[in-house]
Amino acid sequence: MAGNYADDAQIEEERRELDKALRSSVAREKLDGLKRLIGMMSTGRDVSQFFAAVVMNLAQDSFEVKVLVYIYLVRTAEQKADEALLSINSFQKDLAHPNPRVRALALRVMSSIRVDVIVPVVILAVRKCAVDVSPYVRKAAAHAIPKVYRLDKSRQHELVEIIETMLRDSTPFVLSSAVAAFQEVCPDRVDLIHRHFRKICRMLVDMDEWGQILMANLLTRYARAQFVRPDAYDRELTVDAVARGNQDGGERALALALPNESGGAFEKQSSNPLGNTAGFYSDSDSDSDSDASGASDESGSNADRSKKAPKKASAAAAAGGAGGSGESYLDDDHRLLLRCSRPLLQSQNAGVVMAVGALHFYLAPVADLPKTLRALVFAMRCKPESQHVMLKNICTMVAVQPSLFQTHFNSFFVHPADPNDVRALKLEILTHVCTAENAPVLLRELQAYLRSGNDHFVALTIRAIGRCAAIMPQIASVCVRSLLELSLHPSEKVAGEAVVVIRALVQRDPKEHLHVVMRLIRRMEALRSPAARAAVAWLA
Repeated sequence: MAGNYADDAQIEEERRELDKALRSSVAREKLDGLKRLIGMMSTGRDVSQFFAAVVMNLAQDSFEVKVLVYIYLVRTAEQKADEALLSINSFQKDLAHPNPRVRALALRVMSSIRVDVIVPVVILAVRKCAVDVSPYVRKAAAHAIPKVYRLDKSRQHELVEIIETMLRDSTPFVLSSAVAAFQEVCPDRVDLIHRHFRKICRMLVDMDEWGQILMANLLTRYARAQFVRPDAYDRELTVDAVARGNQDGGERALALALPNESGGAFEKQSSNPLGNTAGFYSDSDSDSDSDASGASDESGSNADRSKKAPKKASAAAAAGGAGGSGESYLDDDHRLLLRCSRPLLQSQNAGVVMAVGALHFYLAPVADLPKTLRALVFAMRCKPESQHVMLKNICTMVAVQPSLFQTHFNSFFVHPADPNDVRALKLEILTHVCTAENAPVLLRELQAYLRSGNDHFVALTIRAIGRCAAIMPQIASVCVRSLLELSLHPSEKVAGEAVVVIRALVQRDPKEHLHVVMRLIRRMEALRSPAARAAVAWLA
C-alpha cells in the first residue's frame, strides 16, 4: 500500500510541475512543458486535464510553441468541445497566420470541435482554406469537409460546392484528399468528375499510395458506368456464375489471345473511333497540359456539360467489340485510363496493385488480362501481411472466370506457414481452376494435404476434393477411394467430413459406387461422428 501512495504522490508532483511549466512566462519552459505533454499523450495517457493551461499559450508568438499547442488541441478538442469553443476567435485569427502549418492546424482543430452552432463558421473557414496558396492548407481543408458533413448533413449542398472547387486543383496530394471527400459527401455526383477525368488519369502515378487506391476505386466505378464493356465476357459475380463453375464446357470461358509486339489492345488506335467525341470533357481547365490531339477536342459550353449523357459508344461499335472474333472497340478516354493505370501494377503497395487489378479486370480487354493476373499473383506471394485480402479478391475473380487463373494454379498451393483462413481461400481457388489437364497434379497435391496434423485443414481439404470430383466426374472414383480410407481417421471431425463428402459423391452415381456403400454400412458401428452415421444411414 505504501508503494501505491508513493506512486500517487509522484504522479501528483509531476502534474504540478507540468502545469507550472505550461503557465510559465518563459518561452523555453513552455516549450519543454509542451514537449513533455506531447510525449505523455503519445503513450496513451489522459492529458485532457491540462487543456486550460495549454489553450492559454495560443497567443504566443513562438512558432514552435504554437505548433505543439495545436498538435495537442487536435487530439483533445473533440473531448473538450465546450472549452475549445471559448477559443474559437484565436483559431479564426490563426487562419491568417503567415505559416501554412499553423493555418492548417487551426482548421484541423476547428473542424474537430463537434458543436453544431459553429458549423457555419467552420464552413467559412473551409471555403477560405480551399483556395489557399499552400497545398498543405488546401489538403487540410479537404480533410475537414467529411468532418463537417458527419456533424451536419443538411449542409451537403455547400460542401459539394467546395468539393467542386477543390477538384480543379492540380496538386496530386490535394486532389486525392478532395476525391476522398467526394466519395463520402456526394459519391453519386459523377457529373463533377466528367471535366476532370483526363487530369485524374494523368496524375495517378504522381499520387501517394493512399490516393492511388482512392482514385483507382473511383475510376473503376466511374468508367463502368460511363464506358461500354471492352468485350462480351462476364465480369460480374452472379449466382449463376458461381453455380456454373467449370461445368459450362468452355462456352463462356475466355479465349485468351496474348498481346503482340505492339502492346495491349488499349495501346492501339481505335479502329472505329466516334466521329466527334468533343464536348463530353470539353472546356476542361484540367487539360491545360494535354497534348495537341487532346487540345483539339476542347469545345462546347459549361451550360451543356452538366446535361450530357454518359459517354457510351454507338451500338455498331459496341457490337463490333462484343464479338469474340472481332477486334474490341475502346474509346480514347477508356484507353487513356488503362494506359495511365497500368504502371501501378508494379507498385510495392499490395493495396494499389489490388485496386488497379480490379480496375483492369473489369475494364481491360481480355488480351491484356494476363499481365494484370501476373501482377496480382506476384503481390499475393510477396506480401504475406495482405495475403488474405488479395486471395479474397482473387477468389471473386476466379469464380467469374476460372480459365483466367488456370496457368497460375500452382501459385495457390498451400504453404506450411499459411494460417487456416488463407488455406481455405487457396483450396477454394484450386477447386475453381481444376481442369482435365491439371487434375492429376492437383489431386496429388490435395492427397498430400490429407497427411497434415491439422484436423481443420484436413477437413477443408476433404471438401475441396469433393468439389473437384463433383466438377470432374472422371476422377470421382479416385477421390472416393482416398476419402474411404479417412472414414476410420482417429479424428471425429475428419472422419465425419469424409463420410459426408462420400455420400454427396455417391448420390451422383449410386450404381457405380454400390460397393462403397456396402463398406460404409459395415463400418457404421466404428463411426463416432453423428453426421457420418446419419450419412451412412441415409445411403443405406
